[in-house]
Parts: sequence; structure tokens; C-alpha cells
Amino acid sequence: MSKAIKRLKSALESIEAIEFIVNNDELKVVEALEDKLIKPAIRMHLVRLAEQFNKLKEENEFAIL
Repeated sequence: MSKAIKRLKSALESIEAIEFIVNNDELKVVEALEDKLIKPAIRMHLVRLAEQFNKLKEENEFAIL
């Protein structure tokens, strides 16, 4: 498996984690973004997602991007 595919899978995992948090029936999006535990978790996944896309860009994987 190529590095680029691994990076895309990692990005997808972050997206799925954010979706899981936001789609929780007990939380509304606004509440999730204001929660002291959930907000940092969402932020961490967004940072991880951005890092994977930046690495793809740095590795000139423009066909995948």
C-alpha cells in the first residue's frame, strides 16, 4: 500500500471520528462544540486531517488530491 493511500485512510478515519461525535443522538452540534472534552477531540481530528492533506501536498501527490 502506498504512502498516499495510507494518508487518505488516516484522513478518512479522522472524518469518521468527527462524524461519530457530531452524530451522537445525545449531543447537538453546538453543544458538542462548547463541551470541554468534545471540542478538543474534534479539534485534534481536524488538525490530524489537515496534516495528512499537507503531507500529500508536500509529497506532490496532486493526482490524489
